[in-house]
Amino acid sequence: MRKVTASILLLVFTISVVLPISYMSGVSAQTSYSINQVDHIVEIMYSGNVVVIDTIHVSGTVTDGFTIGIPYAFSTGILKVIAYDSSHVFEVDSGGIQLGNHSGFYAVQVNFKGYTPSEFTVAFILSNGVVIDQGSGNFIIAFPAYPSLTQTV
Repeated sequence: MRKVTASILLLVFTISVVLPISYMSGVSAQTSYSINQVDHIVEIMYSGNVVVIDTIHVSGTVTDGFTIGIPYAFSTGILKVIAYDSSHVFEVDSGGIQLGNHSGFYAVQVNFKGYTPSEFTVAFILSNGVVIDQGSGNFIIAFPAYPSLTQTV
């Protein structure tokens, strides 16, 4: 089982380097914050479900919520989206959110309800249907190495 998981993770990151999603260069947004760093983790759980965890470090004040997305091809596999920091769980709106002026993404808006976190995490939990069984104990998921954001990091 360990060998299969290691193979899957190696394959994910190899494919992700070959087919990265850009940081949406050219998008100009008027915001009162900047994104300093994003820690992007893609893991396969024991159930076979996939979790994509993005921890975002910001400076300034996030006042109008925060938009983050994943490629639209994965949207049918979303089981749940959770946003939180060290002391709060935030509301996530997933109804018809546009990721800037870009198409091809499923985006969610995190509502901080007056809080101004300097670091928060958004986790997309995806069904095991996004994992492709190649036979002989080999599995693959082609997920981008970078999160889909509306501004550069």
